[in-house]
Amino acid sequence: MRGWELWRHTTTRGVVWMLTWESIVVGSVIGVFATAEWPTVRQWALASLLVICAGVHMHATRPGEERRRAGRLRTEYVDHSGLWTFGAALALPIPMAVVFIVGIGVHRWQIARKPPCRVIFTNATIQASAVATAWWATAVPGLAWLRGDTPIPTTSMSQVAISLVSLSGVMVIYFATQTLIIGVARLCQPPGSSARSLHPSIVVRCIGTWPDNRELLLTLLAGFGCAVAANVLAGVPLVLVTIGAVAVTRKVQLAELRDRQRRLDAKTGLLNAVGWARAARTALYRHYLDHRLCAVLLVDIDHFKLINDEHGHHNGDIAIRAVGRTLQDQTRPGDLVARFGGEEFVVLLTSTVADEALATAERIRQAVAALDVRGQRSLGGTPVTMKVKVSIGLALQRAASDEDLAVVLDHILALSQLDDQSAEEMPDLLTDLESSADAALYRAKDQGRDRVVVAPHPDTAPANTPMDTSSSSWNLAFVEHHHPRDSR
Repeated sequence: MRGWELWRHTTTRGVVWMLTWESIVVGSVIGVFATAEWPTVRQWALASLLVICAGVHMHATRPGEERRRAGRLRTEYVDHSGLWTFGAALALPIPMAVVFIVGIGVHRWQIARKPPCRVIFTNATIQASAVATAWWATAVPGLAWLRGDTPIPTTSMSQVAISLVSLSGVMVIYFATQTLIIGVARLCQPPGSSARSLHPSIVVRCIGTWPDNRELLLTLLAGFGCAVAANVLAGVPLVLVTIGAVAVTRKVQLAELRDRQRRLDAKTGLLNAVGWARAARTALYRHYLDHRLCAVLLVDIDHFKLINDEHGHHNGDIAIRAVGRTLQDQTRPGDLVARFGGEEFVVLLTSTVADEALATAERIRQAVAALDVRGQRSLGGTPVTMKVKVSIGLALQRAASDEDLAVVLDHILALSQLDDQSAEEMPDLLTDLESSADAALYRAKDQGRDRVVVAPHPDTAPANTPMDTSSSSWNLAFVEHHHPRDSR
């Protein structure tokens, strides 16, 4: 099944669209239950078998699925439990399929880490797809055998051909229903409200990327295999389908975990340079198109070599992790924190203004200075307490102009066609901010460390232009907050 992130910036049109569809689905489900016949013993047995197999699949893959969802809270994903919902829509009466899908949704909600409104919309979308699929499967010829009403067509080639054509139509109905409901909701989002809304192609913004759609189609094929297995040899082959589903889901989860780990710094758990490159650019472009400003902080631990020389590299690693945790504690959930390597960190402050960015940088500096980093001496393992200080260079993004927006759109198109390594080396707005913050960081080091220095404001002076720093006014090129010189 397709999961969709309901962003907090969804427009009124988007909310109306989602509530309308949820109301339609609820009304359709009530109508189905009111006109349905009581299930037969065979249908109860088949439903029980599907519940058992789906439960085994979801229980066996739950830890990996929980990690997967935690790492993709702001992106779409394809949940392999869709093979059971599609199979149930083909093999069970509509009321039983509806109850089955609600049960799967409740199970997944326990690990979704999302508000109920998002889960309800996603589940309503699946319900709509299932009802449309079941209606089509009962209305067209050739698929009655999936519900056990007729023998499996194996002797007549014409019956086999009709079944294949009808099945193709069922898959199109299921896919198109989800794509329509979620695609319109995507298009109702304001420009820049999500990573996909940045894409220059309206088709991609509506139907999603090919990898996700390919995985959804493969899931539907597996769902068809599930429905067939449920009607052969009293459903015994369904055990093989369950084993295969567990194996495939775990493989996908492991691949995503490895990809996530490739983007994370092993020492701190923060984004590394590769993960930062794409995540920061996407966030920066999103806010730029929405006319919201961002700021970049480059944070460097002062005299880190002395910490390694005096206390050992193991204690140096402890200090790095302590600074990384402090950066996370002092920033908001929507901000990005990464470790560039060595003792240098980078932060993207989203939806901020000059005073807020400066206050955050100063708060970070003070929080780090207040740390008592505890480690152990190499000789004898006796406890040691280390004091750590940082220098920070801050660069604020300039306000967007029409010319800038055109450049940003070109960068978005280029970014969508690059791999992570190429994205890391891509010169653009983020590179300019990093360069300005780096120049400010060097100035902070030159002037005594343990301080925040702000790069030239892009709306008042060219980046990296030296100017008089005798005043602390924000309108000058640099705003410096001096603190006692590092005595180490």
